[in-house]
Amino acid sequence: MPVPVLAAAAELIAPQLKDPDPATQEAAAAVHARLVAAIEGATPVIRLNEV
Repeated sequence: MPVPVLAAAAELIAPQLKDPDPATQEAAAAVHARLVAAIEGATPVIRLNEV
């Protein structure tokens, strides 16, 4: 998955981290953590025409 898509998803889920419902907060935190981990673990892509 492209990093910009992961970053957009993380940004969209972030407001749910402050939801009044603890179950929503917990689920959002789990999803957000996975998205951030995927972004941090992403391998840079080198395109041959850009080298």
